[in-house]
Order: sequence, then C-alpha cells, then structure tokens
Amino acid sequence: MIDFAAITKALTAQLETYLATVSTTGPRPYTVKRSAYLNHDPAITPWVGVYRSKIDYEPRALGSGSGQWRVNPEIKIAVQASSRKSGDQAEDRLEDYVKDVIDGVLSDHTIGGTVQIVSGFSIAYTYNEAESETLFFHMAEITLTTQTRTS
Repeated sequence: MIDFAAITKALTAQLETYLATVSTTGPRPYTVKRSAYLNHDPAITPWVGVYRSKIDYEPRALGSGSGQWRVNPEIKIAVQASSRKSGDQAEDRLEDYVKDVIDGVLSDHTIGGTVQIVSGFSIAYTYNEAESETLFFHMAEITLTTQTRTS
C-alpha cells in the first residue's frame, strides 16, 4: 500500500523550496503548511495548504502478477490571497499565486519520487463575502491527480 503522508510531506517540501525562489505580488513571502487548519487570517497571505483528499486503488492483474495495484492519490492544495484595496487586486494576486504553485508542482512531476506522475489538476475558486466592504479574501482549491503503483 501507499504511504500518503510521504506524498504530502514531499509535496510540501517541494513547494516550500520552489516558492522561496519567487517573489510575491503581496507584502509577504509564501507561507506553506501541511495538514494545518485552513487559514482564516487574511494578513497571512499568500498562504498555501497541502491536504490529502482521497486515494483510489485499482487491481492490475493482466501481465502484472498478483499484488500489483494502480494507485491514484488525489491531493488538495489551498491557495489564499487578500487585499484591502480591491477585489480586483485580490483576484489578480490569487492568479499569480496559483500560477506559482502550479509551476512549483510541475517542477517535479514525480513529487520527489513518491508518485510516478502528476496526471492532471483542476482549480475551484471561493471568496469571503462577509468582509467584502473592508477586506477582499480569495481562495483557490487546486485538486491534483497523481498516479503510481504498488509493487
């Protein structure tokens, strides 16, 4: 079976290393956390959280011998941006941060050798409407699909 924690640890380290090399459009450098509570402080942005989502196992019986499984770990990455100036600025910052995170993920398609490949991703967006008059707080949730196999 697969050690999912090893994958999220490797991805967190990969993102920390990559994101330390890029400058942000905001006032702070990136904060990257693994399996932490979702950030609720807009002052701590850009913020990136790495989470396990799900893992699917599919048997590989033909030509692979017994005990072979194709494994599809799915990882969630939360990316947050904020602005006191405008929603436009928060959205623009978020897009810059999402691009940086995706570039960081794709800098090593094997996530430090813990998977065989990052096979795809999707992005969903949310924003905090409750504080919309004084603060713009946006988030993107990136869902990574990966593939590997057991031996």
